[in-house]
Order: sequence, then C-alpha cells, then structure tokens
Amino acid sequence: MANIFGFIVFFSFIVVYHLSEVNSLFDNTVKVNKNDEISDALLDHKRSPALSATEELRRAEMKRIITVCRELSQFVPNLCSVSEAMTKCRAYCGFRKSLPALSCGVRSPPDPTKKKKANKKKKEEKSEKRIVGGKESQQGEWPWQVSLRGVTKRTKVGNRVFTEFKACGAAILSKHFILTAAHCTAELNNASRWEVYVGDHDTRKQEIFEKMHKVKQIIQHENYKKRRQNSDIAILQLEEPIDIADENKGRICLPDDDSPIPSDTECFVVGWGDIAENGLPSDILKHAGVIVIPRDICNLPMNNGGRIDITELCAGHELGGTDACQGDSGGSMVCKQNDLWYTTGIVSSGFGCARPHSYGVYANVTYFKEWIVKTILTKSVPF
Repeated sequence: MANIFGFIVFFSFIVVYHLSEVNSLFDNTVKVNKNDEISDALLDHKRSPALSATEELRRAEMKRIITVCRELSQFVPNLCSVSEAMTKCRAYCGFRKSLPALSCGVRSPPDPTKKKKANKKKKEEKSEKRIVGGKESQQGEWPWQVSLRGVTKRTKVGNRVFTEFKACGAAILSKHFILTAAHCTAELNNASRWEVYVGDHDTRKQEIFEKMHKVKQIIQHENYKKRRQNSDIAILQLEEPIDIADENKGRICLPDDDSPIPSDTECFVVGWGDIAENGLPSDILKHAGVIVIPRDICNLPMNNGGRIDITELCAGHELGGTDACQGDSGGSMVCKQNDLWYTTGIVSSGFGCARPHSYGVYANVTYFKEWIVKTILTKSVPF
C-alpha cells in the first residue's frame, strides 16, 4: 500500500513538473518566435474562455500597439530609445537584445542602358521638362515617392468625368503610413477626398506598378499655422496596406539621431512639380541635388531674413538654378548615409523657385522624429 501511495506522489510530481515546463516554454515563445508574432503570443497566453468587454478592448489596444511598434521598427532607427516607444513599446522592445535591421531607405541603382537612351533623347529635343534644375528619374529609382492628389471638383460632361485636384508629394514610411506637409492637407482636411498613388512614374498614364490607395485619416501637427507655416508636417494613414514587396515601392528611413546629416551634404528632392517658377508641372518624376545650408546662413538678411527656426531647415544653391517648386510640396528631401536613404526634410515653402540667395525651406524631420513616433503610436486607428 505504501509503495502504491509513493508511486502516486512521484507520478503527480512528474506531471506538475512537465506542466510547469510547458507553461515556461509558452511564456518564452515571444522571445524566439521566428515569425515575430509577438502580439499573438502575448494576447493568447493564458486566454480565458470568456472575457469582459473591457478586457477585450484592452487586449485589442495591446495588439494594435504591438503591431504598430513592429511596423515602426522597420523605418525608425533605434526605435526603443525614442521616449514614447520606451513606454508604449515595452512589450515589443523588452523581448529582444536588439531590434531587427531596418528595412527602409534602399533603392535600385539607375539602369545605365536607360540613361544612355535618355541622354540620346535629350540631345534630340530642343528643350527638356524637369524639376527646376533637375533630371528625369527612372521607374522605381525613388520607391518611397508617392503622388498625393486631393480631389477638389468632379465635372461630368456627357459620358466623361473631369477631375480637378490639388497635387502634392509624400513619402512612404510603412505599409500603412505616409509622410507629407501639413499645408498640403490643411484646406482639404477630408480624408475621403485624397488619393495616394504609389509606384507612379508618369502621371499621364496608368502604369503596371502603380496603385491608388484611399486615406483612412489625416493627422496634422497641432502647431501648424498657415500664416507662419512652421510645424509643416502631417501623417496620412491608409485604408489598405501598400505592397512593400514590390521593388518599385519601399520605405524611407527616419533620421538616425546617432548619425546626423551635416551641413553642406548633397541631398535630393524628388517630385512632379513645376519645371520653372510659374511654369507647368512635369509629367515624369524628376529629382534634383540640393545642398543642406547651415541655419545661420539661411537666416542672413539677403536670404530668409531670420525667419527660419529649429523646426525648419534650408537647402539649395547660393546662385539658385536648382530647387523644388510648386507641386513638389510634401515630398521628402532625402540624404544617403551608410548605404541607406533618410528623409531629412519635407518640401514646405520658399520665395519663388531656384532664385539666387533664396533657399528652399523644409520641415526639419529630425526635430519631428519624436512627434512622428508618438503620433503613430497614440493616434493611429486599428488596421
């Protein structure tokens, strides 16, 4: 009898031990899950069969936060060192010694055979349409660049519908979010009126890589003022995700605080804006090289006369000739560093286009990095 009792005690100990091991293994799945399904592991662990409405809402919010944290980690350098992420992304950051490598800021190099054909075509033309002082881009050369169009009016004539729209540029941050200027959306702050064209290159035709996305919500910086135009930044959340796997569509990186872009760096501004001051917009995507100008030089009386503050930066050329122009607003000025491309500025304002001593003014993305992360974490709606 004693032997039977001892066997039962021993068997019960073995069962309890193995159950604790299984539970421990389940607890650790969030650390080793190769598919990065952290949100599922956290939310399903020890799930009770019947949850209160409050608990369901809490879990749904947790899942949204972790999904957003995962998405942010793909384009935000050192995400877990950003103050808002330290709080909101603890469940995501806490389970890894280091974050996965960034998956942003990569573009295909220009095809030299296409460049030769383009050069030959230019010689045959009497004039060349271009962003002011810039060059024609190749398909997919700037995969984060998107065409943003706000529909202002639709007119039906017979069987045809004519659409009038406000044109701006924007940049892909992730499959759900794009970055643009607040002044683009300020007077047309209705998300349903905006269309986002990703993979676009030639605005005259529908291209194989091109897809239109609708906007779910517009989030403008709370300090934006039309008259002053500082804090000229906005985030658009899309209704459907962008297919980032397509090589003609990609994320741009936010600035890396550990490696700031120095003044005198050549960066690039991209867009379909006017080819000259008071000119016509370009049909083909263009790019132009501009130099980042120190703020003290930009604020000289002959330049911008002291109106540029820490929320802005300047870029261009002292003698003019190369610049963004009307229609390029909202697009990113991008700079290459350590083989990745980062958005440093957002096309905001300026006096004319490509004038001498009149540098282009850009929203300072480095200054707004915290705001971008906080806004996406706290104001985005469930995907």
